[in-house]
Amino acid sequence: MMQLRPYQVVGRDFLASRRFALLADEMRVGKTAQAILAVAKAGARRTLVLCPAIAVPVWREQWVQWRGLSAPPVVMSYEKALIEQDRLLAQEWDVIVLDECHFAGNPEAKRTKMIYGKGGLAHCTQYLWALSGTPAPKHAAELWPMLRAFGVVGMTYMEFVRRYCDFNEWTQRIEGTKVARIPELKTLLARVMLRRKRVDVAPEMPAIDFQFLEVEPTSKVDLRADVDTERPLPQDLED
Repeated sequence: MMQLRPYQVVGRDFLASRRFALLADEMRVGKTAQAILAVAKAGARRTLVLCPAIAVPVWREQWVQWRGLSAPPVVMSYEKALIEQDRLLAQEWDVIVLDECHFAGNPEAKRTKMIYGKGGLAHCTQYLWALSGTPAPKHAAELWPMLRAFGVVGMTYMEFVRRYCDFNEWTQRIEGTKVARIPELKTLLARVMLRRKRVDVAPEMPAIDFQFLEVEPTSKVDLRADVDTERPLPQDLED
């Protein structure tokens, strides 16, 4: 079997020692491996991993690499979990891992309610661990469903929004995070979160390199041509 790096051992132990936890290491620090070994250390047998669809095969491959065929988890995309939620909610889980947990940051979204809502998955598991290098990519309010479920905050969603976000009362829209409240937010998160930067724990790893490749279309469309008003719109544009 593969071996964890020292900082990953810390992350494994951090998760395994807490019922509720957020592992927010930067990308490429190895959150998946830490979670897999934390499941083993917690002695869990019934594990559910929810993740974006693209990550499902990654989780299955990583599990075999780190644990072989021992106690394989149920790995499912958030979208598939919505379809299967009655079956998932009918079971008792030892561990539920929420990979890319910011996918459940909107309190009105069905996936968020399925996880954190009344009678949701958060209430039928012994351990609930969230993973994300960007747990609140848009604004601090995306943290509320998780922090409320973790028992870190007791305030309502709008109380949280008005305290930690720049909220436009006229438009009823969140416009960002209040800079002055960031230290307070960090104090709240410190109760449940572990975060390390790649440059600090694995400086030998090269930074991610994004490259752009221009591709010529196989056929070109004259955007200046008259639009065919008789042709119906695609279904997803009609609504």
